[in-house]
Amino acid sequence: MYRLFKAVLRRFFRLLFRPVVVGSCRFPADRPLIVVCNHRSNWDPPFLGAMLDDERPVRYMAKQELFAGRWQGWLMRQCGAFPVRRGTADRQAIKMAMDILSGNGIVGLFPEGTRSKTGELGKGAAGVALIAVKTGAMIVPCALSGTELMFKPGVWRPVLKLAVGEPFTLMDEQVDQRDLAAVTELVMARIRRQLEILDGYGDNQS
Repeated sequence: MYRLFKAVLRRFFRLLFRPVVVGSCRFPADRPLIVVCNHRSNWDPPFLGAMLDDERPVRYMAKQELFAGRWQGWLMRQCGAFPVRRGTADRQAIKMAMDILSGNGIVGLFPEGTRSKTGELGKGAAGVALIAVKTGAMIVPCALSGTELMFKPGVWRPVLKLAVGEPFTLMDEQVDQRDLAAVTELVMARIRRQLEILDGYGDNQS
């Protein structure tokens, strides 16, 4: 079902919008991955998942409220999402993410924890650092722009841009893994770098 959703969504984005991908969307198939990204729109998870080329499903943490309705909850799960209680250290959600990674899967996380209303990158939560430290998974820094303009009145076919950075591990960076704040800042700095790449990539380059 996930592959069908992905194929439909990819065609949807290409027909109605102008998606641009900067960087490689292919990753080592034998390594678990944590995809981290900024967050501007509810469309971010489906756009990110549709554009990445890995055949494995990207499993996202999504706020628990999105699973409240029967059909909405079903749709969220078909898209690979699992619930997290925001504002708390949701151990069940963290365990779920770690279980996915232990099975060589992909977990998608938005470290800001909520959508940015200004477009600026917010402060990252320590949950990403904790999962990365506990699992040793490769981290893929990404950045999105344009999704906040989807279906906005007066905006016709906005350019949806995705920058995908080089995967890295905490061992590569030789960061003190006991310092979750330092690990979190490292992750956010990598996302910030991808945002800078998008800022320098004009809408006419497609």
